[in-house]
Amino acid sequence: MDSTTPDTSTKLNTDAVKDKLSNGINYVKEISEKIQGGHILLILLVITIFVYFIYSISYTHRTGLALDNLNKWAPELQINPRYIFDKNLTNKALSKFKIASSYRPYVTNNQMMDYCSLETLQKTISCGARALYIDIFNSSLYENAEPVVSVGYEKGNWKLTLNTLHFDDVCNTISQTAFSSGYVDNYFDPLFLVLDLKCNNNFHTINKIQKSIVKYFKARLLPSQYSNANPNVNLGDVPIGELMNKVVIICSDGFQNTKLEELVNASWINDNTNIISFDSLGGNIGIENPETLLLDKEELKDYNDNYLTLVHPPNASFFTYSYPSQRFFDAHCHFVFMNYTKVDLNSIETIKVFQNSSLMLQE
Repeated sequence: MDSTTPDTSTKLNTDAVKDKLSNGINYVKEISEKIQGGHILLILLVITIFVYFIYSISYTHRTGLALDNLNKWAPELQINPRYIFDKNLTNKALSKFKIASSYRPYVTNNQMMDYCSLETLQKTISCGARALYIDIFNSSLYENAEPVVSVGYEKGNWKLTLNTLHFDDVCNTISQTAFSSGYVDNYFDPLFLVLDLKCNNNFHTINKIQKSIVKYFKARLLPSQYSNANPNVNLGDVPIGELMNKVVIICSDGFQNTKLEELVNASWINDNTNIISFDSLGGNIGIENPETLLLDKEELKDYNDNYLTLVHPPNASFFTYSYPSQRFFDAHCHFVFMNYTKVDLNSIETIKVFQNSSLMLQE
């Protein structure tokens, strides 16, 4: 006979229910704590990824990457600042030389949707570049716009970099770097400013370009006898000795009838200066423009004996590309522009040409 009374049985059942309920509550709490802990870890992971992403596209990081690449050239360079004098080349015409040339030296990594940097510009000059290709735009669509440096399209005034640089600041950086023994060994070499005007013929902007050039380079500008406006002057014929410690202005179309015209020493709108694309001599490098007009190498070489040729990399690409330069040096091209922040076999081939001097006699 069961000795358990009804009251005792009820109490045992109640205790069992309480135990089960308590165990259930504790289980739910444990699961909840685990879930909450997982959420916290997930949130921390998301925040970490977001912060890293923001940093990876920041000006500081992108500029740092560019400077790291530029620093890789240091072991390749042993520039002799007296190369021209030691070799008795001062009477040789400019057309007999090839010049270390940097394309858009202010761009950090990609040509578009990346940053423009004065630090990158300064470091590029320190790596020996003595010809600087610069795209100049209007800061706005208004008549009183300021000249700014960027990458993009003239039509519509599209500037496709993440920031722009004031042209005045660019000139200031160049003047403080290119002719200072504290930054470069070859500070007495001529400096070639190659200006691609994408200003939609806004003469207010172009006059401001002239003002900045005079402000920072007045003492180093060539006399008026070397002006592009002088029909008797061919810059390619000028002895290199007359250009030492000077700033030489080579310009695109658009400077005519502005104050800048008096400063321009050559332009590729004239017959004595030529600008061609990286794929103008053919070759299979995978990024050719099928619409590029192919040139005869020997005819180009004959032209270059007296006149000047500039060669530019892909100028409308998102990414930065290099190209084999030797074929253009074999054709005696003078300004074979490269992106100094792009380190690969092609750019190494080019930089080695100028490892002892930024101006080398054509072979």
